[in-house]
Amino acid sequence: MLKHITELVEQGKVRPLIDEYKFSFEQIAKAHQYAESGNPMGKVVLTQQ
Repeated sequence: MLKHITELVEQGKVRPLIDEYKFSFEQIAKAHQYAESGNPMGKVVLTQQ
C-alpha cells in the first residue's frame, strides 16, 4: 500500500493540503492557537522571514 501511495505522490496525483494562512516564527503562539481551534483546512505553515 505504501508503494502505491508513493507512486501517486510522485505522479502528482496526491498533494498535501496546506491551509491558506501562513505564520512567521514570531507568530508561533498565534499559529498554535489557530491549529488548536479546529479551523485549519490542512497543515499550518510557519515561514522563516
